[in-house]
Amino acid sequence: MKVKFVLFCLISIIIVACSGSKGDIPLAKVGNNTLYYSDLKVEMPEGISAEDSIGIIKNLVQTWVMDELLAKESDDYLDKSEKDFTKKIENFKKSLLIFEFEKKWVLTHIDSNISDDEIKKYYDANPSEFELKTSIVKLKFIKVSQTQKENIKAQAKRLLFNSNMNDKNLVQKFCEEYAENFFLDDTVWLVYDDIVKEIPMSDVLSKDMVVTNKKIELSDNQFEYFVFVKEVKIKDEMSPASFESDNIKQVIIQNRKNKVLDSLYQNIYSKATSSGTYTIY
Repeated sequence: MKVKFVLFCLISIIIVACSGSKGDIPLAKVGNNTLYYSDLKVEMPEGISAEDSIGIIKNLVQTWVMDELLAKESDDYLDKSEKDFTKKIENFKKSLLIFEFEKKWVLTHIDSNISDDEIKKYYDANPSEFELKTSIVKLKFIKVSQTQKENIKAQAKRLLFNSNMNDKNLVQKFCEEYAENFFLDDTVWLVYDDIVKEIPMSDVLSKDMVVTNKKIELSDNQFEYFVFVKEVKIKDEMSPASFESDNIKQVIIQNRKNKVLDSLYQNIYSKATSSGTYTIY
């Protein structure tokens, strides 16, 4: 075993050294099957060490040997009927053909445009589907390190809480330069559980979750947090349509796909019935 390992390493070194030539060097043999270096189709990354190259090749060879041994053992262990995969291959091929056909048919026959009116109509007609499983919130925040100067912290607070501050570019540039983290788009619904991973505000909002336009200041040993909560929706409440828009689009598209396929099946069946293509005994 030791001799074989040394020989393997020597061969691997030769292979790495001659990787540009891709010589047909035998690496392993199981029964009558031989693995050659050219079979590996491996391209070593630039700058990789000889030791790492040998490790990569060794793993590939060991995987090949195990696969060959398993195949040989399986061939010996299973009887003839268990090794006959003709029917399974035929069924698998049939499934692939149908899948590709349906996919292409849907792509060429479906309307993927969805209007806002369609989204609203579905939302209004299916309220039971839109019960919130978790609280969501619209907010903006600026997170500043405690090591920042007091005037920077004061400016962060002023910029976030001043409702007359309309220069968003100014706030953005300030945050990019001084904030540890920030989020300024309070038109977007965010999952509340994700927010509390960034801001320690769970205790604050849990006492008065339904409050809107709430200004919150928090701090810990590392950071100052300035948070403006625009709107909150609590778990088990009706989820806003804007929050569900993408999900509704997916449902509508799926419903359209089902209709396109149902129509396809009916047409194929009707055509085959008319032409006498099939017989049911």
